[in-house]
Amino acid sequence: TGGLTVLNTLPTVPADWKGGGTAEILAHPNGRWLYVSNRGPDSIGVFRIDDDGHLIAVEIAPTGVKEPRGMDIDPTGRWLVVGGQNSDEVAVLSIDSTNGTLKPSSKIGGIGKPVCVLFTRSQRH
Repeated sequence: TGGLTVLNTLPTVPADWKGGGTAEILAHPNGRWLYVSNRGPDSIGVFRIDDDGHLIAVEIAPTGVKEPRGMDIDPTGRWLVVGGQNSDEVAVLSIDSTNGTLKPSSKIGGIGKPVCVLFTRSQRH
């Protein structure tokens, strides 16, 4: 009733990384994957959420931007967008619908220190 229980603990950064740096945690709309932005190693940790809520590491994906911070998934669940605070860019990554892995798609530059990225959930255009 309102409490949290730790089921398991997994690293979000590469094994050779010696710093911290997790910025945001984001669940996919389908509830099967979890994404964690890592500022130091400029990556996103990808995890599968199994049926009993445990996390299984899938990959640590490069973002192509420096110091990824805020991120969001578009309403279709096909795209993850992450802001690169220290590169003044936003990266667009495609989400594989079968396993949740990420693949770089494009970048948009000239955005001053993007630290928060949100898609509108409105059906209005």
